[in-house]
Amino acid sequence: MKAIKKVMLLMALLTFTLVTAQEKSKGKKEKVEKTLKKDNKASKNKAKSLEKEANKKAEKQREKAKETSQKKKEENKANAYGKNKGNLSGREFGQARATEAKAMMKKEKQRLEENELMLDRSEKRIREARKRLQVAKEKGELSEKELKTKEGQILTAEKKLKELQLSVDNKKKVMRTQNERLSKIYKEEK
Repeated sequence: MKAIKKVMLLMALLTFTLVTAQEKSKGKKEKVEKTLKKDNKASKNKAKSLEKEANKKAEKQREKAKETSQKKKEENKANAYGKNKGNLSGREFGQARATEAKAMMKKEKQRLEENELMLDRSEKRIREARKRLQVAKEKGELSEKELKTKEGQILTAEKKLKELQLSVDNKKKVMRTQNERLSKIYKEEK
């Protein structure tokens, strides 16, 4: 009997707590729904204002793009040789362009010669540094760590020197081909 009473009491308590929990959850549910409605209205308004701002920015960007494309069309003079030759005839314009090309070739040749001189000086300095390092190694003036760092520095300098040598060689090839073109053009004119 006592056990039955305890079970019945326990069941009554459980049902009571379930009922009160359901009522509380209904109240919370209503509050949540109200706040969601408010948030939805606010977010919709915010979204509309953001959309308007984005449309304005997009329109401004379109206008800027149109303006820049028009400017580029007006300024598009790259490699349009002969279109804006002023009061020069075709032959005169061609000769003027050829003299400009010759002048550019001279400048490039001077730069190339300067780079070659720099290469020679750098090679000489590297050779001297190797000799100094070898002498210091033989005398035992430097520690192993110092020797390794010096050798590393010399190796990086040699690597950079090789890269510069390659670029100079490539530039020489380009210069030769351009010189050949110019000489062919001058031969055809004469």
